[in-house]
Amino acid sequence: MLTICWAAKGGSGTTVYAVARALAITTPTVLVDLAGDVLPVLGLPRPDGPGVHDWLRSDAGPDRLARLEHRATDLLVTRACYLALTRAAEIDARPTGIVLVEEPGRCLRPSDIEASLGAPIVATALLDPAIARAVDSGLLVSRLPSAWRRQLRRAA
Repeated sequence: MLTICWAAKGGSGTTVYAVARALAITTPTVLVDLAGDVLPVLGLPRPDGPGVHDWLRSDAGPDRLARLEHRATDLLVTRACYLALTRAAEIDARPTGIVLVEEPGRCLRPSDIEASLGAPIVATALLDPAIARAVDSGLLVSRLPSAWRRQLRRAA
């Protein structure tokens, strides 16, 4: 199964969610990172040389991309943020599901988010300072909180 996680606006937690999900599930997983943030989240140095984003921007013919097509679950990772939802609604791509990063104090309800984006919320992830500390210290692999691990396994 192929799952695509993306965000309409930076800072939504997409990379951290994708990495944590890959760490939590028990099936073999390959992460394709278009933004270049996965390795630092894992506490590894950025690679030297071109990455996937560079290849996609190259003059390679469209037939090369067609060989990569697979049926996918397209998950938008977002906070209940008016700006993020507005931007997501303006983008042509439509998610098949939404991962809602919950944070205290937001007034938009899950039903508001589903209605504005035309997709169901398929998973939630609580904004957790322990996750931020693990990412900042380069230790997400070894310090993924067990509550998040269980939550991600249920969502997979």
